[in-house]
Amino acid sequence: MIGARSRAETRLGALRAAGATPEELDRLHLSPGVPGLGKSPWEVATGIMAEIMQALNPARERA
Repeated sequence: MIGARSRAETRLGALRAAGATPEELDRLHLSPGVPGLGKSPWEVATGIMAEIMQALNPARERA
């Protein structure tokens, strides 16, 4: 879920009200990206891509 951490609980509440289950909410990543990378759109997108690449290629599979 992209957005300010301060607004996360409001967004989670809206999802609960819309019928999201606790299991579904537990799967959300509330602060995507690489910590400290920055807040500009390209920095957030780059951080999210880095997380996806890490998930698809865990450290145990790297050379």
